[in-house]
Amino acid sequence: MTTLVEDLFAVLDHAVSGQAFYAANTKELNEDTVFPYLTFIEVSSNTNNTLDGPTDLQNTRIQVDVFCDTVAGLQTAVAAVTAAMAAAPFKNVQLTSQGGYEDQVRLFRRSLDFSVWSTN
Repeated sequence: MTTLVEDLFAVLDHAVSGQAFYAANTKELNEDTVFPYLTFIEVSSNTNNTLDGPTDLQNTRIQVDVFCDTVAGLQTAVAAVTAAMAAAPFKNVQLTSQGGYEDQVRLFRRSLDFSVWSTN
């Protein structure tokens, strides 16, 4: 049995050709940086309880941040991430999407929030 993070990594890493990173962007930007890339993190997680006690279902909010050096590349990567999540082996729904330009790193970024349902 795999963990949710392992399942997410498999889905997201494939969407951006091996450029997915969990929890923080540990990649140093330099002339060898490959775009697009993404980072993802668990924002919050709720267990589900019934009158009989906890169930094995868990609802986790995931934030995926996609980065690219061009708008066109970002749009393509976001479409790939959205398609990959729609085809994922776990239930999920996209909640929000917000974009912008990050001056500090000079990259375009889109943040996607997903509500993911999985078993413990």
